[in-house]
Amino acid sequence: MLPSEESSSTLSLFSPCKINLFLRILRKRKDGYHDLASLFQAISFGDTLELTPIDADNDVFTCNMKGVPTDSTNLVLRALQLMREKTGKSQSFRANLIKQVPAQAGLGGGSANAATAMWGANELMGRPASLDQVR
Repeated sequence: MLPSEESSSTLSLFSPCKINLFLRILRKRKDGYHDLASLFQAISFGDTLELTPIDADNDVFTCNMKGVPTDSTNLVLRALQLMREKTGKSQSFRANLIKQVPAQAGLGGGSANAATAMWGANELMGRPASLDQVR
């Protein structure tokens, strides 16, 4: 994820997808998610996330791909909210997701987009979280 700055406050970030070389579901947790054992490889195919800090009470999220949720169920918005909760910062963002990876294709596009959003938000907020904390 190397940033390329479009302006002094907008980051355009590559969000690579991955292929699973091995994936095993270990158990379902009480929170509804699953514990996994996985081995995967990032590949050079992915999405682009444009992230800009904004002076607003809420994030603004857009996506070019029909069918991708743009409400609070989207993993990008959930990741931005988690960053605010964990860092104590109140910064809101405009996030524009340019999807290349098909939704629900099993390539990890959504989770990669969330990880990219967390990394980018951390950068734009002045790195309040260490790299280990963002992982």
